[in-house]
Amino acid sequence: MDTTRSLRFHLGLPKNFWGECILSATHIINFLPMKNLEWKSPYEKLFGKPPAYQDLKVIDHLCFAANLGISDKFEPRATKCVLLGYTFGLKGYKLYDLHNKKIFL
Repeated sequence: MDTTRSLRFHLGLPKNFWGECILSATHIINFLPMKNLEWKSPYEKLFGKPPAYQDLKVIDHLCFAANLGISDKFEPRATKCVLLGYTFGLKGYKLYDLHNKKIFL
């Protein structure tokens, strides 16, 4: 919970994003090496290979998600979003659409 609290305070997210902070903190902690695991990460102990650190992104940064259903060539091709965290079981990220105020994968 300390990591979650620190993450939320550092990012300046409102309290209604506490669940996203917990999931992101858990994901990050599972990638970190730990002394009691012989300096291996929980991910490495579980799957037998080191995690892909290049997939980690900075949370709460502006990003753009591609609009796949564009019917008009003058429509925007991307949506302005904020990266909230990581998805479980899918290769992708959890984004918050700043215009529609919705979370999507």
